[in-house]
Amino acid sequence: MARTALLHGLLAVLFVGSLVRVAPAAQPVESILPATTKLFIATLDVDETRKKFQATQLGALSQDPLMQPFIEDLKKQISRKMNEAGNGMGITWEDMEGVYGGEVALARIQPDFKDKNSYAMAVIIDITGKRAQADTLLGKIDIQQKKEGATRREVKIADGLNGVEYVQKVRAGAPRVEKDYYFIKDNFLVATDWYPIAQGMAARIGNEANKDSLASIKAFQYSMERNAAVAKQDGLNYHVRWFVEPFGFLEASRAANRREAKKGPDLLKILQTQGFNAIQGVGGYVFFDTPDDELLHRTFAYAPPIPGEKDKYKLAARMLKFPNTKTLVPQTWVKDSVGTYLTLNWHLQDAFKYSETLIDAVAGEPGVFDDLWASMKDDPHGPKIDIYKGLVNELGERVSIISDVLQPVNEKSERMLVAIDVKNEATVRATIDKFFKGDPTARRREFEGHGIWEIENEQTAAAGGPMLSIEGTETEFVAAEKDEEEEERKLPNMAVTVYGGHLVIATHYDYIVELLKNVKDKKPELTTLKDFTRVETALNRLGQGNDSFRYFAKTEESYRATYEMLKQNKLPQTESMFARLLNAILDSNSEDGNRENEIDGSKLPDYAQIVKYLGPTGLFVQSEEQGWWIVGSLLTRDPVATGK
Repeated sequence: MARTALLHGLLAVLFVGSLVRVAPAAQPVESILPATTKLFIATLDVDETRKKFQATQLGALSQDPLMQPFIEDLKKQISRKMNEAGNGMGITWEDMEGVYGGEVALARIQPDFKDKNSYAMAVIIDITGKRAQADTLLGKIDIQQKKEGATRREVKIADGLNGVEYVQKVRAGAPRVEKDYYFIKDNFLVATDWYPIAQGMAARIGNEANKDSLASIKAFQYSMERNAAVAKQDGLNYHVRWFVEPFGFLEASRAANRREAKKGPDLLKILQTQGFNAIQGVGGYVFFDTPDDELLHRTFAYAPPIPGEKDKYKLAARMLKFPNTKTLVPQTWVKDSVGTYLTLNWHLQDAFKYSETLIDAVAGEPGVFDDLWASMKDDPHGPKIDIYKGLVNELGERVSIISDVLQPVNEKSERMLVAIDVKNEATVRATIDKFFKGDPTARRREFEGHGIWEIENEQTAAAGGPMLSIEGTETEFVAAEKDEEEEERKLPNMAVTVYGGHLVIATHYDYIVELLKNVKDKKPELTTLKDFTRVETALNRLGQGNDSFRYFAKTEESYRATYEMLKQNKLPQTESMFARLLNAILDSNSEDGNRENEIDGSKLPDYAQIVKYLGPTGLFVQSEEQGWWIVGSLLTRDPVATGK
């Protein structure tokens, strides 16, 4: 990816290194960035943000001597990877200290909205009172750029304003000639890798009323104003604020990663044509070390109704119906042993109906959705199931998901169980039995008279047809093809049953058995857990009550599988949800299908030595006319020691 050294280094230094006290910028950086900004991260006061983060238990973890070998090695790994990518600066993070005099922002930009392959990045730093330090930094960058073989020249940025352009040596696989631009205007140091972006930002400095800035985007305005209003009520100052336009960000990241889309359906494009671009933007505030929380985050996902549409959204996006209720409390079968618990309201029957156009689009032809269910009903060799009478019409409107981690930890240690409310257990059970009875990969097992279907899939994803996957450093959606044997993956095993008014689907047969045992033995429920009560109290204080989603996690359990696999350098093979997310973010070089560790975690301390820093967390979501309001809190592990 064509990221300049300055962009990499400045982003890293936001989180690593000691910085000096700064003052707010006179002009908000969103009025300088272009309207085509797709990702925005900013802080008004780097020093205060760092101080507050260090006051949290996660901050204490980062400063624990046990973590220092890994952290120091991680710095070297990042520097080495930057150098290998042609982005090395040859200077330390310490060299960059003291440059900040106000607000700092990082942005991913899609310069030409008509060109989905255009991409750029930018960094803006208020250097009020720090001009000498900024000049020193630019001097060091100049030395390193020349050392790397870049060609330097002065270029006109605006009338009366020149900047510096560095043209990098041509690198194999680069989609364009890589150029970096730096200039200082008024009290802002600006760096970008797209010349027209540099010109536009220079023109907007000193002019907040621009109609072509990020500040003019309605989704940005709404999410920031909503967060600001609530923060004002609480008397809190944010430490980090952020905004992302999801589809534009993914398009720009895909282009920057120089990934060639594989054959098959492009889910990123399909989701947009199916109406999911109704989600125009997502933005929020993050607060560290509040009087009550280790970390508090608030987010608004802006997705207003589409004018002229009968429903709120169009096509498959109409499945985004998550009604609020006051009854999203844990069910009695959810025990205190769970690692995570997510529960939500969803109009499942509507979601099934509205998925028709999405399934057809992925398949590449109309009618596939209807043909699938018709063949299941009428094919003489099929299960002879009426999917609507036997299942869809019996679906309720609540879904709950629990997970935990088996020890000792391995690649498949994370267990997950999904429970979907159903109206008539007998009807759904008969449908499930009929469906799996003729499946050679399924076998019916019993636990104390209760039937459970266990499905052991030896079939690979490629052998079984298209499978949606995540590709690239940033998320890219493509489809696996049958001829891509090097990327074949086995479909996951699962177990299915009907129990307690729910259709239950689990990753492990034993997880269903354990659930049944726990209910029979009347094990303590999640609601009796002290940490759950603490999180509920915090979320109620923050506005929980009439919600569409609720979530609770013991972070010492939810992080365990990913941490242990990272320490063993087996993260790419790990099947936990968090590990999959990290793999999607970190795996930048998997063209050959062989996923490699992007981070060497061998110097991490034993997990038992860091769990003292990991407290419980939770969040809630409330559906609104303009989108979704999301609020979450991370609490300290030891409330007695910290006083909160």
